[in-house]
Amino acid sequence: MVVGLGNLLLGDEGIGLHVIQQLSRMSLPPDVQILDGGTLGPALLGYLDGVDHLYIVDAMAGDGPPGSCYIVSDEDVNWVERSVISMHQLGVFETVSFARKSGFDKPITIVGIEPECIEYSTNLSGTLKTLLASIVEEVNELLADTEVLARVDDT
Repeated sequence: MVVGLGNLLLGDEGIGLHVIQQLSRMSLPPDVQILDGGTLGPALLGYLDGVDHLYIVDAMAGDGPPGSCYIVSDEDVNWVERSVISMHQLGVFETVSFARKSGFDKPITIVGIEPECIEYSTNLSGTLKTLLASIVEEVNELLADTEVLARVDDT
């Protein structure tokens, strides 16, 4: 299952949703499910029955230029050390933590995309709009490339 997370009203914060909208128009293997997770947070847990590998696509701040893709296995992050202060702070971190605490033991891969501009706007920044097709292709290749999947899962 590929889940796009984000808020379409906050510019590049909605990149995960833009990516899965594009993926939903492509010919994907029949076992790949696409889900618009919006700002679901822990409500996403209700969709995980029967899922063998969860991919979460979302904006992620890193050290790279806007549009950079970060492929992170959930095993690379300590998901249980952080505590939640309020329901409005629930995001990828808390969602993965809740999934693990609820018994979801399948691989989780986070595809984070470096945003350029997070502000009130229904449009992606010019940079992310220009790079959207290549970001979608990178996610599609990740889904299709079992060697990459094994490398991500084993890290």
